[in-house]
Amino acid sequence: MAEETQGTGIKFNLDEYDESLVQETVEINPEANPMEGPPPISDGVHRFKLFIQPDSYEKSSYHDKKSGKDVEFYKCQFYSVCQDEGGKDNNKRIFGRENTLTFDGKNKMAYILQKVHGDSEEIKTFLRTNKNPLTLLKTFAAALQAEPIIKIKTEWQASYKDEKESEKKGKAIYRVAKSGQKNFPQNADGSYRPVVSVNGVGEVKAQAVALDYFSDN
Repeated sequence: MAEETQGTGIKFNLDEYDESLVQETVEINPEANPMEGPPPISDGVHRFKLFIQPDSYEKSSYHDKKSGKDVEFYKCQFYSVCQDEGGKDNNKRIFGRENTLTFDGKNKMAYILQKVHGDSEEIKTFLRTNKNPLTLLKTFAAALQAEPIIKIKTEWQASYKDEKESEKKGKAIYRVAKSGQKNFPQNADGSYRPVVSVNGVGEVKAQAVALDYFSDN
């Protein structure tokens, strides 16, 4: 759609204006919903440039039943912009929220940081020896401030909040109604509509989520 130019229009009398003077044509698809945004980035592995959300840093804690202690951790948000130059997915975004918690030796923030640094021995040594969660967050933030490029495997997922279970358990419970782009309704032109209908909920729109991260080398 052409961008409207503000402040340069010419006023005219609609009732007297001759339609034959209109040089442009307009094509309308009655099936297209103008209130529905573009589909998420397609499933697969794409190159992305990463950006940190500088106002998203948070400090939190949880109670560890095994140790009986409160464990502090840090979290932040970031987003990734697809670098599909000239392609249909160029500049589409996916959003992420990560924290410094480690379970069974696995830490997703550290994993992404390692991929940003190309799985170098230097970053692996840092991740093995660093025990300070705040240092991990600062290192992660500094790496994303440089706007690095990595590869991310994405997938469509339509999720919704299960209101009954959320009320029952006293916390937000989310369900995945459908995942995988090719499992969504297909349009006449072969594309997929990123919306599914869930009983008792209504239409749920798909979002692209990150399944895995890879170094760009």
